[in-house]
Amino acid sequence: MKKLIVMVTCLILVAGTASASQLLSNPGFETGDLSGWTKSYGDITPTEANVREGNYAARSWWDGNLNQRVRIVPGTAYALTASAYIPSGGVGSWGSYVGLDWLRADGTKIEGTGWSYAPQNDTRGVWHDYSSGAQIAPGNAYYGAATLGTWQTGATPANPTDFDNFALNGQPIPEPASMLLLGTGLFGLFGLTRRKRN
Repeated sequence: MKKLIVMVTCLILVAGTASASQLLSNPGFETGDLSGWTKSYGDITPTEANVREGNYAARSWWDGNLNQRVRIVPGTAYALTASAYIPSGGVGSWGSYVGLDWLRADGTKIEGTGWSYAPQNDTRGVWHDYSSGAQIAPGNAYYGAATLGTWQTGATPANPTDFDNFALNGQPIPEPASMLLLGTGLFGLFGLTRRKRN
């Protein structure tokens, strides 16, 4: 019986401590397209002209938004890293951003949560790397969304703006197959113990 308790405890611990993973698809745009990402608006395309690492980056020609949402575990820490290149110039009310948004199951943003940074405030004409640090997903969050873009309100933003090297690290949602395997293993252990008793 003691062996059974030890084995069950080990299985539960292994199942409950899913290692942190990079959750984004095509995080550095290395497919040469925007697959995995959703363009909300604007003119954003892949580019080979100016990259932080690898062969491609995402380029915002005027203003626009790209985002990618992934399922997350509420109450768990996630961290976004990203790189951005903002050229000199720009007139009027405009800005650029990289960020991590928390979304409800219906896809609406949970206001007052998440992390965002405005790279246009840093030295222009060079790549900068950014990190959100550990961000705890709210209890009502269903998705985490990596987001990037440039905005303007009747202005001329500095362009083109380039983005690269995204990663969202954290605990993935357990796959149903993994949970089924755990349940089958526990059931088998229980049956083996009953058999030994008889």
